[in-house]
Amino acid sequence: MPAPPAGARKEAGMRVAVIGCGVCGIAAAKTLKRLGHEVTIYERASAPGGVWARAYAGVQLQNHRELYAFSDFPWPFDPGPFPSAADIRRYVEAAIAHYALDVRYGHEVTDLAPIPPGWRLGLNTPGSPITHDADAVVVAAGHYTHEKAEIALEGRERFTGQVLTEHEVTGPDMLDGQRVAIIGLGKSAVDMASFAVGHAPQIHHIFREARWMIPRKMLGQYTSRLATERLSSFFSRSWVYPHRLQQLTQRYNPRSADINAGITDSMVRRALGLRGGRHDAAARARLALLDPSYPMHRQLRGTLAPDGYVPAVIRGEIEPHRSALTGLTETGVILADGMQIEVDTVILAIGYKRPALPFLPEPARSEFESNSDGVQLYRHIVHPALPHLMFAGFNHNPLHITSSEIAALWFDAVERGDLALPSPDEQEASRLRVRDWKRANTLVEPTRAYWVSAHMHNYLDVLLLELGLPHKRKSNPFSEWLSHYTAADFTTLADEYARKRGSKRTALPLDN
Repeated sequence: MPAPPAGARKEAGMRVAVIGCGVCGIAAAKTLKRLGHEVTIYERASAPGGVWARAYAGVQLQNHRELYAFSDFPWPFDPGPFPSAADIRRYVEAAIAHYALDVRYGHEVTDLAPIPPGWRLGLNTPGSPITHDADAVVVAAGHYTHEKAEIALEGRERFTGQVLTEHEVTGPDMLDGQRVAIIGLGKSAVDMASFAVGHAPQIHHIFREARWMIPRKMLGQYTSRLATERLSSFFSRSWVYPHRLQQLTQRYNPRSADINAGITDSMVRRALGLRGGRHDAAARARLALLDPSYPMHRQLRGTLAPDGYVPAVIRGEIEPHRSALTGLTETGVILADGMQIEVDTVILAIGYKRPALPFLPEPARSEFESNSDGVQLYRHIVHPALPHLMFAGFNHNPLHITSSEIAALWFDAVERGDLALPSPDEQEASRLRVRDWKRANTLVEPTRAYWVSAHMHNYLDVLLLELGLPHKRKSNPFSEWLSHYTAADFTTLADEYARKRGSKRTALPLDN
């Protein structure tokens, strides 16, 4: 697709189509609207919120609300530290009204066709199929837009109990008197096991391998806050080190990363209750099944452990099994180690399939469908083969919404010609190097390519440096290194960027 005429995207605002009305789609839309673009959001569902619009009963946010917010629109009510899905839906609706966004519900994008210098969207609407032409497109169809993951269960047809997903559990009362087997060790599985305590007389939690869970608090602070302190990421190994001091530290003292990781792992284990404490042999054996065999930095995505989960394991109210579910009998489950357990209800909480974006043109569509861990994007924002198109929310980290706002500023600079990117071939080489680093240093995940996680500061610093904006957002060095970041630290960022529009910059020569 040829580039737009010189200056065409500089003075006049673009027509921007945003696909998806979750928090990241809203963040990108309101940021681009603030910069003078004409923005329309297309949402296939009848309500906003993305994954939160169809969340399972009782789910809460893993991040503290200070992190999960639009930078210039604080929560207008107090939802507590960890908002519920209903709280988030209420906040999202308030944000749409606050920003006066144009959202078209019941509009499903079925096709994206290049019409230089932009795109033509094909849409199914409540009336009839229509098309819409846009100068630029934001894909904000998130990680959880595809159907639930599935496992083949031999004997499912003869099982006399019920097999559910977490979305079908409308409340813990459904589990009263039930012997329950919960499959998986992600957030939904741990939530289901915790919900069942006090309702189900037997709770069997079955997972193939132990994964790192994160305590709600550590060192007297909320752990999600600790994760945003700059010092916490300084010594970590990463695919990019944007600052000279980091580069020198990693070059001349590479063991500092291992020492830092070892200290962190030990602190997390003790905060969870996996180590220490005076427990009987049976409790210690159960806890050992929850203890991962690999360092935490290899896991990009963490699960916040509900406060009652590990204590319930210690008391024997939750019985963990480190094995795979292979089949069902008439009255229970069969595990890979040969164990058979009598249960009444099986809850499959095994996550989602990786995102499928069937509206993308080829060959990008096939690339998204064929990669087992997602498609690595350049700067986690753009694909070299898809000009004038950005992905919002594919840079997941503790400041998830803020990162989509910053990505939208970065995309605006690219579209205006203010930020010169490397050639498509160089972008391709860069994104593949980042992909290979993740594959070599982190565990496989269906959406591994879209996670930034603990590398948040390195990643955001690169984007801000490329925009010529201050990457250190605190008032003094002590706060910068030792206090946690929140969305509010970026409240004025869009205004700062708007004042610098028109200045020419070049992308940093870094693989990020």
